[in-house]
Amino acid sequence: MIPDVVWVSNKSLVHLLDESGHLTGTTELVIEILSPGKTNQQQDKEY
Repeated sequence: MIPDVVWVSNKSLVHLLDESGHLTGTTELVIEILSPGKTNQQQDKEY
């Protein structure tokens, strides 16, 4: 799953980035926005 929003403080960011700039650890905040409709909501929860 790719969340809609993630947030990491500057203090934590230096420890979470690899040489390529990819996050490799747990962020401090993750937000997933469910799309309207039963089918969309189920898909948002599975992927």
